[in-house]
Amino acid sequence: MTENTKIVFVVSIGLIVSSLILGIFFYQAQKEVNTIKVVGLASRAFVADRVKWNITIEEEISEDNLKKGYLQLKDSTDKLKAELKAIDIKQEDINIKPVNVYKEYDYINEKGRSSKVFRGYRLQQHFYVISDKVEEIEELNFDPIKLLDKGVIIENSNLQYFYSKIDQLKKDIISEAMVNAKERANKILENTDLSLGKTVSIKSGVFQITEPYSTNVSSGGVYNTSTKHKEIRVTVHAVFEID
Repeated sequence: MTENTKIVFVVSIGLIVSSLILGIFFYQAQKEVNTIKVVGLASRAFVADRVKWNITIEEEISEDNLKKGYLQLKDSTDKLKAELKAIDIKQEDINIKPVNVYKEYDYINEKGRSSKVFRGYRLQQHFYVISDKVEEIEELNFDPIKLLDKGVIIENSNLQYFYSKIDQLKKDIISEAMVNAKERANKILENTDLSLGKTVSIKSGVFQITEPYSTNVSSGGVYNTSTKHKEIRVTVHAVFEID
């Protein structure tokens, strides 16, 4: 066998092997794979362990004496901070914002002409508290008379509830949703001669964190902070092979 003949022979064998490999891959790619698509669901109730209390206290000064207004507002702020300290709220958990000052006017209409007369100032102090003393802050928030008796006027107040272990809870709930998806797939195939094969794909939905028994959902997810008792729900879209 000449040298040229050997080269032609080797090249021919290489082409045959390459064609065979490509043919196998093409066959596998075109081979129909039976699959089943299911949606798994998991939910769990939980209770928030942290609270954010947003507070606005207010003072009004009838005369043109802004300094007096600042002093009264400081006195109210100190009284509220004392109440927070009494329930073991740390100083670093109290976040105070700058004072807002508004001029107040009385509007008078005489003989078809309207005018405004300066009445005084309205001062507002905004701050918020973040703490794990949920029940203690609730008690203070839900009893405004206690603060009013001390001369503290609450102009606005609301509570927001959070859960410190929410990241771990999300991981757990996704795992439960995947288990539910597999259970549903097996249930569908229960009375057939088919069996569930390997997982082809998994896609997690968004988290819906709402008050218990809520029907509120959103394509972008929900995180309701207005209630202490919550429920988290999530779906998992899974595709399995069928053997």
